[in-house]
Amino acid sequence: MSCHLASDKQIDYADSLVEYLGKEQHRSVARFKSKVADAHGCIRDMSKLIDQMKEAREE
Repeated sequence: MSCHLASDKQIDYADSLVEYLGKEQHRSVARFKSKVADAHGCIRDMSKLIDQMKEAREE
């Protein structure tokens, strides 16, 4: 099953979430940063990752 590329808006938002989590010294920031790089190729994966980071931000 093919997957469309993540949009620039999604990528920018994911990058800003990683930056925010980094400033808050969140324990998972390195893992999220790596996953963002991997998710550029699939909009579905990026959406799931953004949801995970939003949940982590609220912890």
